[in-house]
Amino acid sequence: MVGCVALTFRWTLATRIGLTGRFLGKRRHHTFCLVMGGIEAAMCSPFGTVLGVFTIIVLLRPSVRDLFGPATVAVVATS
Repeated sequence: MVGCVALTFRWTLATRIGLTGRFLGKRRHHTFCLVMGGIEAAMCSPFGTVLGVFTIIVLLRPSVRDLFGPATVAVVATS
């Protein structure tokens, strides 16, 4: 049971890392890429740590943030 949970977690992480690469290439979903960079830095040692830290450093630059375009904010109507 524990092995199945660990395997599912790793598959999910690998899928999300792949999505992050795709989103970085298309310059979309800045926050998702930033969060995944942090997760990679924390969990994937040693190469993921280096990759995650450099991803965070680069994504925090204002010039890179501008490349991702304007942030979209969902408006929630309250009644």
